[in-house]
Amino acid sequence: MNDGSQTQESGNAQPQSADSGLKELEKKVNYFQEEIRKISTQRDELKAQLKKIDEDDAKKKGDFEKLLADKTVELDTLKTERESLKKTVERLENYEKERRKELLEKLKDEKHKKIASDLPLDKLELFVELETVSKKPDTDDGNAGGKSVKLTPTEKLEADRMGLTEKEYSDLQATRRENKEKNKERKHLIF
Repeated sequence: MNDGSQTQESGNAQPQSADSGLKELEKKVNYFQEEIRKISTQRDELKAQLKKIDEDDAKKKGDFEKLLADKTVELDTLKTERESLKKTVERLENYEKERRKELLEKLKDEKHKKIASDLPLDKLELFVELETVSKKPDTDDGNAGGKSVKLTPTEKLEADRMGLTEKEYSDLQATRRENKEKNKERKHLIF
């Protein structure tokens, strides 16, 4: 009987050790499966992050391309405006040159021409007006019966401040009105 009980005991020992070995193996398999699942999850997360980075880069690149296109259009517009302004400046410079020439020709004294040539156009016009008014002989201005010029009190003060007689001031105002009309006509020709 000893032989049978020993066999039974050894038969029980093997299944127990096989069961415990199987359980160990199952634990290891479960552990590795869990690790594989974790690694797969991390891999998926990294893929998603990489995809997002690629999309962001594409967006940035697309924004730069759009920005470049916008700036190119803006640059073209500015170039067109610049060319238009260059033409306008050229016309205005030609006008000023011709107007200066015309005004300087009205001056008879060479010293006055030399002084006036350095003045800005608006001051040159005033200077020429003053010179031509103050140099005119005192003649009848065409008023019927040679009536004297009537100035408002403000105009009288202005004439006095400028050192002009009422007649000279009136002539200056008439010359200014004529020049304004001429300038209006010229501006219509320029533009």
